[in-house]
Amino acid sequence: MQYKAFDLDFDSLALDRRELYRALGYGDTTPDPGILGMLDEVLGATAQVCRPRILYGIRPGSVVAPNRIEVDGTEFRTGKIIADSLSGADRFCLFVATAGREFEDFRRTCKESGDCVREFIADAVGSVLAEACVAQVEQRLDLEAATPHTYPYSPGYCGWRVTEQKLLFGLLPEHPCGIELTESSLMYPIKSVSGVIGIGEAVERKPYGCAICRNANCYKRRIPDP
Repeated sequence: MQYKAFDLDFDSLALDRRELYRALGYGDTTPDPGILGMLDEVLGATAQVCRPRILYGIRPGSVVAPNRIEVDGTEFRTGKIIADSLSGADRFCLFVATAGREFEDFRRTCKESGDCVREFIADAVGSVLAEACVAQVEQRLDLEAATPHTYPYSPGYCGWRVTEQKLLFGLLPEHPCGIELTESSLMYPIKSVSGVIGIGEAVERKPYGCAICRNANCYKRRIPDP
């Protein structure tokens, strides 16, 4: 199985300002001028140092039970929510996306500076940056194939245990995009995302994000609790 890897240009990611504000905890409101100034400074510094990257490849598979999928002989216990969202897939795009080690070094310097506000802003920028890289994977899928595909789904969300990240990485090249797994199955660089996207004529892009997530404490939650 051949995987495709790409270095991405920071400017091409066009980070969404509203997503940045949400990541900072402002919801749909605009931060005060002082925070906006610091955000602009962090974004400028990030543009100078970061080297975002993505890697992805398509492998055969299917949903094999109400809470499980199988990808190229490896079974994942994704949980019912994700398995249902992937129903109809006969292939899966496995991917990783990362803000990169260079950004991780920058984030560490922010922490070591003792400026907790700048550190917090850099952390938020990294989260939005990693998600923007995932969007690039989806865009490339759209260009390469006319077959419908689902949204991306990742270990650690909606009942899919983060420990299964080790199984996912077992299907990827070694150290994809320079990413390593810790003993606790977390990724380094920290601002990285891994996951699967279901592909198939019968798939349906079902409600995503807050509509299917039970984490009422998420800072990005956009729907009211029942």
